[in-house]
Amino acid sequence: MLNKVVIIIPVYNEAENLKILIPKIFSNIKKVKIIIVDDNSNDNSDLIIKKFKKKHLELYHLKRKAKMGRGTAVTHGFKYAFKNTDSQIFIEMDADLSHDPDELENLISLVDENSVGIASRYLIDSRIVGSPMQRRFLSKLANYLNSLLFGLPIHDNTNGFRAYSRKAINLLINYDYKSTGFVTISESSYFLFKNGFQLQEMPTIFVNRRIGGSKANAHEVFISIRDLLRIRFFS
Repeated sequence: MLNKVVIIIPVYNEAENLKILIPKIFSNIKKVKIIIVDDNSNDNSDLIIKKFKKKHLELYHLKRKAKMGRGTAVTHGFKYAFKNTDSQIFIEMDADLSHDPDELENLISLVDENSVGIASRYLIDSRIVGSPMQRRFLSKLANYLNSLLFGLPIHDNTNGFRAYSRKAINLLINYDYKSTGFVTISESSYFLFKNGFQLQEMPTIFVNRRIGGSKANAHEVFISIRDLLRIRFFS
C-alpha cells in the first residue's frame, strides 16, 4: 500500500523548513501525495510550494484565510484527501523537521484497517534531541493529564506524527471535535480507541525545531487543558 499514501502537513510560516522537508519526503516514499494546509502564512511559503509543485505533481497546497489551529488544519487536509484521492493510508506530521521522513515506512507498517500508528517519544528506544527543559515539562504534563483523563494504552498522547487507515479517517472527518488545536491529536486517539481501533506505537527520534519559533504559548496551554476537560466530560 506504499503507493496509496497521503501525508497531511499543517503549516504556518514554515518556508525554510519546507525547503528541506518536501524533497526529503518525496525521496523516501515513491508516489506519495503531500497535502500542505497553510493557515495564511505571511512568509514566502507560497513561493516555496509553487517551486516544488513544478517538479512534483502530487504536491497540493490548501491555503486557508486565517490561523485556525493545527487540529482543524489536519482535519481539513484529511477531508480533502478522502474526497479527492484513493489513498489507503493517511499520515499527519509537522513541518518543523521534528518528525523524520526516514521513519515513515516504519510508521506505515503499523497500520491496518483497525489500527493507528503512533510515533512515541516516550518508549525506551526513543530519543528527544534539543528540546528545552520547559517544553519537556509541558509535554510530560500534557501526557500525564491525558493518561489521567483517558487512560489510553499508549506512552505518548500528544505527538502528531501518526498514520491512519482510510476506515479511521472516514470516522474522524465525520466526528464533531470539541478541540481545534494540538489537543485534537489526543481527541482523535480517544475517539478511535472508543470505537475499537488498536493504538500501535513505535520508537521515534524527536528533534526540536531548529528553524523558526514554537507555536506553543501560555494561551495554547490554557486552551489545551480546557479542551481536555471538555472532551473527557462532555463528549
